[in-house]
Amino acid sequence: GHTDVVELLLANKASVDTQPPNGATALNIACEFGQVGAARALLASGASIELATDQGYTALMSASQKGHTDVVELLLANKASVDTQLPNGATALYIACEFGQVGAVRALLASGAAIELATDQGYTALMSASEEGHTDVVELLLANKASVDTQLPNGDTALTIACEYGQVGAVRALLASGAAIELATDQGFTALMSASEEGHTDVVELLLANKASVDTQRPNGATALKVACQYGQVGAVRALLASGAAIELATDQGYTALMSASEEGHTDVVELLLANKASVDTQLPNGDTALTIACLYGQVGAVRALLASGAAIELADGQGFTALMSASLKGHTDVVELLLANKASVDTQRPNGATALYIACEYGQVGAVRALLASGAAIELADDQGFTALMSASLKGHTDVVELLLANKASVDTQRPNGATALYIACEHGQVGSVRVLLASGAAIELADDQGFTALMSASLKGHTDVVELLLANKASVDTQLPNGATALYIACEYGQVGAVRALLASGAAIELATDQGFTALMSASLKGHTDVVELLLANKASVDTQLPNGATALYIACEYGQVGAVRALLASGAAIELATDQGFTALMSASEEGHTDVVELLLANKASVDTQLPNGDTALTIACLYGQVGAVRALLASGAAIELADDQGFTALMSASLKGHTDVVELLLANKASVDTQRSNGATALYIACEYGQVGAVRALLASGAAIELADDQGFTALMSASLKGHTDVVELLLANKASVDTQRSNGATAL
Repeated sequence: GHTDVVELLLANKASVDTQPPNGATALNIACEFGQVGAARALLASGASIELATDQGYTALMSASQKGHTDVVELLLANKASVDTQLPNGATALYIACEFGQVGAVRALLASGAAIELATDQGYTALMSASEEGHTDVVELLLANKASVDTQLPNGDTALTIACEYGQVGAVRALLASGAAIELATDQGFTALMSASEEGHTDVVELLLANKASVDTQRPNGATALKVACQYGQVGAVRALLASGAAIELATDQGYTALMSASEEGHTDVVELLLANKASVDTQLPNGDTALTIACLYGQVGAVRALLASGAAIELADGQGFTALMSASLKGHTDVVELLLANKASVDTQRPNGATALYIACEYGQVGAVRALLASGAAIELADDQGFTALMSASLKGHTDVVELLLANKASVDTQRPNGATALYIACEHGQVGSVRVLLASGAAIELADDQGFTALMSASLKGHTDVVELLLANKASVDTQLPNGATALYIACEYGQVGAVRALLASGAAIELATDQGFTALMSASLKGHTDVVELLLANKASVDTQLPNGATALYIACEYGQVGAVRALLASGAAIELATDQGFTALMSASEEGHTDVVELLLANKASVDTQLPNGDTALTIACLYGQVGAVRALLASGAAIELADDQGFTALMSASLKGHTDVVELLLANKASVDTQRSNGATALYIACEYGQVGAVRALLASGAAIELADDQGFTALMSASLKGHTDVVELLLANKASVDTQRSNGATAL
């Protein structure tokens, strides 16, 4: 503001409009800091009055924000644009209103500032002043005919905004200017609701004095009273009730004001509502009351107030949950104790039989459990599935609850209808802490379920190694068998639980005990492809070549199911690669039939006999061809499989593939020089067979390889006759296109036609 210096610099030709990186000029700076003398000198030297900063601020906006009225008037007298807008739409007027600069506002309005120009969010100058509570500015704008009821896109007006922010002076001014008191937002919020939610009691009282509708409801049914109760605004609640607010009006979900205050734990509001005769036992459609809601959320003050007003302590919801059950589920011990002190029934059962004690045990709420037991809760009451409180806590691994129940003489060996005990259940779910406590209390370690499963088997199946080790350390029988002969070891192997397998073997589990079908642990692990288990069993001297009654070995089984890792491990341990089933099937045949190419290649690399024949003459190659396993066929041919070996019906590999229409296999065989015109004893060729079964792809491949189209069987049937007899039109057309003789006759004179 050193005006004399400014004038001297300008007289010496200082550049008047130089801008730093932020765009502010000497004029903009002088205006921001209210230096009217400097501003006058700069303007006299031709300073650009509209040059703005990089944020879009003009000199007029800067002076207006800071309330330098003399500077604002000077700029306007020098023709500053009054309605220039920032990128967000704000004008000098809007800015002055936001910051409560009444002098600047007066000057801008006097210069014709557009009073309704809004920001890109729809905010007007009146809304801005109302939000900030600049009552003098609000009054000045209204005196200058500002629109009082303009709405934002969400429906807010200057009045709803002022009410939300508790600006009672602005509210009074707006109401005095006729603001529509009932205009609501797009969510249905009225000015009264906004003020009630925020707890601006003075605003609520002012609105009610101006006849605001006290019971207007949002689309969800909430009233100003419901909103005030939800947010614990006791002053607003008192004012609304004094104005006759309907205390029982509920939302579309059935929530009353009392329920809402009870859920949030606003005890003072709950007490005020009850003093005003709120219905204490109104129920939601699901049966919940204010009491059950308060109990669920652990609002002990609200619970005390509701009980003191006679709330029905045993009213249950539609699922049979009482207040005591709700508090027990969530572990609100203080609420549980309060309910019990008020004579809540301790052993009420839900339709499924669960009691408050059962529920508290299920959710591990040890404080609630202790309180319930101290009040005599029946410790053995079970649900309709036969689950006791001890079983429930054991299943979830709530060790502290398990210990507390056992200390209170819970029966440790009670069995469900399926025979499961708390110990069995804890083992099944891997709850090692519960298992340890139950064993220390003498739980019967060998009690089995109705399928014969012991605790050890259950833990082994699920792979809970720590539980398995604990059971074994407590002398669990390691070789108990199910009715089908399976042991804990067999089960662990079947499910690939390598940790459990290791623990069982270390405890001397019988590695060769088989099921009633003859399956050993090694076979089971091999079938499922649990390579780590297979390797562990073999390292523990499992017999590698034990056979099922049908002759299958672990190797055969692994090959059948394509378990290449298990196959590799078995071969590395010397498994007999040629041991066959009682039907003569070798491991190679089994893998070839199923198309496990990687297994076929591994067997061949380990010198499996490639041309072994079944009693009917089939080889691994003919089997792979019959089932269309092109990868296996390729591997077998690469290992020198005899391509012309036929079965006892004279079927070659090419005939088998042709019969089933495996075109890719037919092409592969032909590429490997399979004889295209070999005939069975009845004279049928691969072409004849493919035509008989309508395998057009195979037919095309055979013809392309020069198959003799006229070779007939011993009944004189040609390929064309065979396809014609069966109605394979596409094959007939293909044969004719390849010059098949159309009128060849059988010995009886019959033609294809």
